[in-house]
Amino acid sequence: MNKNDDHNQAMSMEEIIAAEGGAFSDERDLAVPMTGCDRLPHGFMMTARGLRFRPEGAEHAAIVTLDPFDVRGRIADADGTNPGTAIGWTDNLGRRLETIVSDTLLHSSGGALPAELARRGLRCAVNSEKHLRFFFSALDCGTQIERCERPGWQMGGVYVLPTGEVFGAPAGSHHLATRSPDRCCQAGDLDAWKETVAAPAVGNSRLAYGICQSLTGPLLEAAQEAFVASHLQGGSSTGKSTVLEAAASVWGRPDARDAVRSWRSTDNALESVAALANDGLLALDELGQAPPETVAASLYMLANGAGKARATTDGSARAVRSWRTSLFSTGERSPEDIIRTAGRSRDNPAGLDVRLAVISADAGKGMGAFECLHGHPSPRAFADALRAAAARHYGTAGRAWLAALVRERDPTGKFDAAVRQKAAEVAARMTPAGADGQVARVVGKMALVAVAGELAIAFGVLPWPAGTAEQAVAECCRAWLARRGSTRAREELDVLRAVQSFVAAHGQARFEDVDGTTEYEPVVRDRAGWKTPSHFLFTAPAFAEAVRPAGKKDAAKVLRKEGFMAEAGSTREYVRDQQRARVYAVNRDILGWSEDAGEG
Repeated sequence: MNKNDDHNQAMSMEEIIAAEGGAFSDERDLAVPMTGCDRLPHGFMMTARGLRFRPEGAEHAAIVTLDPFDVRGRIADADGTNPGTAIGWTDNLGRRLETIVSDTLLHSSGGALPAELARRGLRCAVNSEKHLRFFFSALDCGTQIERCERPGWQMGGVYVLPTGEVFGAPAGSHHLATRSPDRCCQAGDLDAWKETVAAPAVGNSRLAYGICQSLTGPLLEAAQEAFVASHLQGGSSTGKSTVLEAAASVWGRPDARDAVRSWRSTDNALESVAALANDGLLALDELGQAPPETVAASLYMLANGAGKARATTDGSARAVRSWRTSLFSTGERSPEDIIRTAGRSRDNPAGLDVRLAVISADAGKGMGAFECLHGHPSPRAFADALRAAAARHYGTAGRAWLAALVRERDPTGKFDAAVRQKAAEVAARMTPAGADGQVARVVGKMALVAVAGELAIAFGVLPWPAGTAEQAVAECCRAWLARRGSTRAREELDVLRAVQSFVAAHGQARFEDVDGTTEYEPVVRDRAGWKTPSHFLFTAPAFAEAVRPAGKKDAAKVLRKEGFMAEAGSTREYVRDQQRARVYAVNRDILGWSEDAGEG
């Protein structure tokens, strides 16, 4: 570009600015300080009306951008890849905008760089691509910023909220690739939240549990846990949604615009919400709104901590979203109920039982989810006061909690080890003697919820007496065990329930009497086997039908363990009318079995 071209371009842009009502004054074209950069590339200067470039000896400066901007620093991923320059500016509506100019974009052509900046809201002059590419390639900036692909804990003990706020490092040292300013909002103040939302949880086990669960997310990394989840189940107007909103107020505005999401969403949407809740709280309301065919798959996806693998338009692998999260859910029904009533029993594997602890919302005091109303005349009045307080004061407790954690966590891992040790001690106190490993696993996760609450008390985030959190969690743990009905493994329970239900439903219709000596012997259709005074003799196909989805071998092992199949082997031969049949002999005592029999 020669001097005449520079002059023509500058004059052309002056005319454009003048036509838009702005006078082209010398004062507005004077250089202004550029935050984040001590020295600009030769020939460039930043003015109040944007970036200008004047080649040496040129009479006029070429207009590069129509908005001034600041350089925040050089940015790259934690491993040094995908470098670029972070810039920010204020648009004509007063909004603060920012973007990253990727180094790879500097090597593109065809107007890709100014087009991308314009798409982001930074106005660029026509034919400015050459100047923009040279400016960003020659820019010397000493400030280094680490790009964060997701919120939560980063390398070096730094925590980043979905808003981009950084805890444990200087402001501006980390940049969240995809910020969500509508998440983790805050209003009011911490003291008011303590007084009006947290303090009423004393004496209310479900409410205290929910608040502790909301604090558990940032402890997952320290505890080496990937997922902790609880579901508060109860009828309409029991107060379960109030508990959820109080818990969500720890982190943000307790409504669907911020901290509370709905189960009714697509896989893609649920993945996005879970990724934003990494190392934080995932609050999901009304499980009953989730499509029955996706309930089990969604819970497994959330528990596994990763979304689906997908391909880009060119066939290459797209980055998979991942997360660690603390899930607190509510609903009138449990996942098991939804799956069963939808006729999808095979979608209800035992793994759901250990991934989502279902707790009854009814605290047993005739006041729904509450046990203490703290002077309010009714549960409704108490719930209304809680919801109103949570709507006024929110987002402050989570920030105070993070400030305490980044202060306490150390590079040696001493704090993290103490968290794991404390959780193990609490779990040992809450785990029933002789409980199966599945039960112990869930209790261990609940113990971490108790540890989060007790640490928050010690740090002054929660205004409760020491021990309040553990007491509330222990009460909810007992409620979970009572609802579950047994400390056995879920697979064992399912087999015992299935066989008992089968013989209770079909004992007369599908089992033929062995003796056949009665004067009237009903016609048996779809024979499942035979019956003796002491046993039901299942044919192999009928036994497989009764215990599905468990296998015959595993089911027989469970029945032998519980004393309902006396033979050493899983089957025996049965002879009648000179015909032999291979049968599974189940003791008739199975009809009197109850789930609390033989509990430790």
